[in-house]
Order: sequence, then structure tokens, then C-alpha cells
Amino acid sequence: MAIVSEANATEIIRVEALSGRKMPEYRAYIMRSDGRVFYRVDLVCKDEATAKERAKALVDEHDIELWQLDRLIEPFKHEG
Repeated sequence: MAIVSEANATEIIRVEALSGRKMPEYRAYIMRSDGRVFYRVDLVCKDEATAKERAKALVDEHDIELWQLDRLIEPFKHEG
């Protein structure tokens, strides 16, 4: 039988509460040429790699910035 400290037990409970219940949410911001946000697209993806693929697919005539909460994940520049 494994011995679990109170701190570890709290962490285990937190991880179990978060696992499998909700997929991560991301925001893809479509940027204007002056650097201001033109439009926001909400993305719910299984992981960051999937969010990047979906954000990159949005690139057309505008740059895209992919964010999760207050963390910029990656900017995607349009060509042209």
C-alpha cells in the first residue's frame, strides 16, 4: 500500500477533478493590419497541437494570434 501525504493527496484530488471533464479552451484572434483585434474565434480542442492546427487554418488575409487565457501560444502570419 502506498503512503500518500496530505499535500500529495490534495494534488491527486485536483488532478482527478480536472481530468477528462473539460477540454482546454483557446482563443484565436484575427488581427487587423494596425495590430488591433478584428474578430475572436473561440476554440475548444483536446490539446495545444490541435489548437495550433485550427488557428493556422484560419490564416487568410489577416494574421492570427492563438492564446490560452493570458498566454500567447503562437502568432501565425499571413503571406502577402
